Amino acid sequence: MKTIKPLLLLILFFVSTFAFSQKVLNNGRTYEVKENRILVNGDDVTESFTEKEKEDMFAEAKRIQDTLDSEAAAIKKEEKQAKNKRKCLKKPKNLKKRLKRSKNKQKKN
Repeated sequence: MKTIKPLLLLILFFVSTFAFSQKVLNNGRTYEVKENRILVNGDDVTESFTEKEKEDMFAEAKRIQDTLDSEAAAIKKEEKQAKNKRKCLKKPKNLKKRLKRSKNKQKKN
């Protein structure tokens, strides 16, 4: 259990690192898409592409970013659920009290 939290944090760190620019493969070459620029080895090569190629590369970068964002959100959600589960396991008395309270409220209603 103790190794899960650092592992999740490490994964989240890597996901956030790649959030600022995306690597896109086009015609066998890897390009880095950053904002509205296309870079190769740090050099801006945006103007060497046609409008169609630019749109395709920006769309691919956005798709990759959306995938990373959804994965990060899922990891964060799982981490929160694990934290809540650990909290409940640590305090079974509180869980019992909450369960009794909820049953009492249901009986009253």
